[in-house]
Amino acid sequence: MPSRLHQGGWATALLGLCLHFLIAFGAAATFCFASLILPGLLRRPMLWGPAFGIAVYLFMDFAVIPLSMLPPSGHWSSAAVFADEILIHMSGIGLPIAWFASRSAMKIM
Repeated sequence: MPSRLHQGGWATALLGLCLHFLIAFGAAATFCFASLILPGLLRRPMLWGPAFGIAVYLFMDFAVIPLSMLPPSGHWSSAAVFADEILIHMSGIGLPIAWFASRSAMKIM
């Protein structure tokens, strides 16, 4: 029997997909806005991208998820899960955002 969380159907799945991309767009916009104030972010994307990924993870884990309607599930099941989540946010979120922002800025300048 599916839990209450899995009974939303396609409408809920579509809402989740849209919110996912809204959050990703917000993260990218935040980095781009911050780079206007701190242009050094664009000069060293391999350093600041992963750092930004950690910041995104912390914001999601300690602000967004607690404010959602998800039931509390306890924090990280193991150190390996925590390390995996941090590495994913560093390499899969922060680094691409910083890299693309720095390349876009180079074309503008």
